Amino acid sequence: MVAVTDKVVKKLTMQTAEIAENTTAIRSLDWDRDRIEIEVC
Repeated sequence: MVAVTDKVVKKLTMQTAEIAENTTAIRSLDWDRDRIEIEVC
């Protein structure tokens, strides 16, 4: 017996924005897990 599965497509969106001089905010949205992460560097 052979099991066939569909290929998993992961959805990830990344956005960046300069919020001050030498400071960038990075936002990543993981649509598969309904999670948002924000980093400032």
